[in-house]
Amino acid sequence: GEFSTPEELILRLPELDMFQSSAVMIQAWRIYQNGVSLSGASRNIENYTDALDPVALQQEASASEEMDDIWSATVIDGTEWRVISRPIDIWGESFVLQAAISMAAINQASRWLLIIVVIEMLIALIGTCFIGWIMASRALRRIDDITAAAASIVNTDDLKTRMPANGPNDEIGRLISVFNHMLDRIEQM
Repeated sequence: GEFSTPEELILRLPELDMFQSSAVMIQAWRIYQNGVSLSGASRNIENYTDALDPVALQQEASASEEMDDIWSATVIDGTEWRVISRPIDIWGESFVLQAAISMAAINQASRWLLIIVVIEMLIALIGTCFIGWIMASRALRRIDDITAAAASIVNTDDLKTRMPANGPNDEIGRLISVFNHMLDRIEQM
């Protein structure tokens, strides 16, 4: 009759060039019981008739039930690509969409990121060494003052001289206090 089921279904796929980028490639593969055929491709690979990932396409085509997406890495014409193969069903017809993105831009960004991180680490290392040097110099300056005062007392045999007790009451401040107290005791003997 007039309204019987059609014997052939013609599907028009939407434009596959929505990204307009040479770094993105898209293919649509129609799945038949005895194989697959390329139904459409983005303009940047319309002359490329091999599957972006033949292994994933074969896995999706031979699956008896709908599979999940398959992510893979492949090399096409010497360039590394990341490929996703996604099964879809349109009005009872099975398709596999394969989309690939070039890893060249990602790899280049990763290299630049590595260079930036190394430079920042060197700057941080130099800054840390500089701050450490300043802090050590400040701490050692007080010890040098103590050493100079002790040497002056020994060289002049003047037990009345005391070390200046200026600064915080930390380990060095307590050392100065004990040293001055010791001189007081020696002077009283």
